[in-house]
Amino acid sequence: MTNIDFYRKLFLESRDRLALLIIFCYLLFNYGFMQIRIGILPIGEIFILLMVFITRWLTVTSRFYFVTGPSIMMLFITWWLFVALSAMFGFYKYGVWALRDASHVIETIYILIGFCLFGSYFFMKKLFSFLRFFMIIIILYGLTYPVSDFLRLLSPYISGGSGQSIPLFFVYTNTAMLMLVSAACMFIFKSESFFVSKFKLAVAGFLIAFCLAFFQARTIYLQIIALYLFLFIFRRSEFKKGVFVILFGLLIILMLPILGFEAEGRIGQVVSLEFIYNHFMAIFGISKSGVESAAGGVSLRIGWWLNIYEKWSLDFTTMFFGLGFGFPLIDHDLANGVVAREPHNSFISLLARLGVIGASLWCLIHCYLLKIWFNLFKYTKSNHYQVINNFLAVFMIYFIFVCVFAIGEDSFEKPFNAIPYYLLWGCILRMEWYRKKSIFEEVVTSAEPKHFNGTQQISSAWR
Repeated sequence: MTNIDFYRKLFLESRDRLALLIIFCYLLFNYGFMQIRIGILPIGEIFILLMVFITRWLTVTSRFYFVTGPSIMMLFITWWLFVALSAMFGFYKYGVWALRDASHVIETIYILIGFCLFGSYFFMKKLFSFLRFFMIIIILYGLTYPVSDFLRLLSPYISGGSGQSIPLFFVYTNTAMLMLVSAACMFIFKSESFFVSKFKLAVAGFLIAFCLAFFQARTIYLQIIALYLFLFIFRRSEFKKGVFVILFGLLIILMLPILGFEAEGRIGQVVSLEFIYNHFMAIFGISKSGVESAAGGVSLRIGWWLNIYEKWSLDFTTMFFGLGFGFPLIDHDLANGVVAREPHNSFISLLARLGVIGASLWCLIHCYLLKIWFNLFKYTKSNHYQVINNFLAVFMIYFIFVCVFAIGEDSFEKPFNAIPYYLLWGCILRMEWYRKKSIFEEVVTSAEPKHFNGTQQISSAWR
């Protein structure tokens, strides 16, 4: 290896490590980490600028074009140009808050970044091993939630975008969602040992029970339902295991009062099967004992959405091009004078801010991404690439959870959801590039942790 090759390899590996570190911190520390800025720029946007300057974009875009073809490539270009013009107009009119409001659509660039990074053998190998390591970390981190009030006293605090003081660590905004993904991994990734397999199923059931008991979020119910629908359609054998897992989790909850243990969760209610039923019905605005506040929030959000619709439907310009960025979509103050800017539904935010044109472009892009995922899923299943097929299943479960979370929260407006979400989609597009180049087995399977022996060099497939 020449000195040039050595330094190039070192540079690329440093880039890949930095990308994985950023993803790790966004997922684990979520709301606290997203407040870290250099000047006015968050970490995620700084990494976008870094990639702009250090990437050979002519090579990347030519390979991206090879995967997408001219029509889909034009779809992506139209989307990014439309977003850029809307964000620039908002910045001119409202200032830097327009860029903050446009962070979700700006971060769709991570599709290209993920496509680029997954072209690195080192990144691919580390990503596969990182995901398994991260599942363990997120489980251990999530289990600290019952003592989160004490732990936040130990955390350093930083200033948020609205001047509020926010703990850097021990904020659990998306932790329950990631613990559910970890639970799914327990029975999607099979174990050769019978006892290890049964132990993992028991751990998965415990994780579901823990999330239901302590996090007490209505989106958890919807995410669990979505998980089982996915398993029923695409992984029927795991669906059968999943039935055992959910029954075991409910049995744990049923046994808690019998054992004299009262698990009081996020909204101050002791968990029980009755509470779970009442809390689930609160999704539809049905108020029962202990969940009156949750049920009342439904009418509040519907009021926000109706108010946004009135503003959005004033004329054809706002309907087709959106209301734009830079101002709050709703009139609602949170604690410490912080203004809520989004209506707790990312899909409504997308339609309101970018109009029919922007929302349609986003939906068409996702239709294409889903088609690519489905083709890869069938390809890896029929060709017995079981490990990669498992990762594709886990990726899709994560995508579904983020989208379900977006129904009742501003999920996509948070970088700790949007950046990993779009980066992983970019990785899937790169897998499709490998498949079309007929080097899928050489490249992807060699990067699986079970095949890597620590001695391989970057092959010509990545150059």
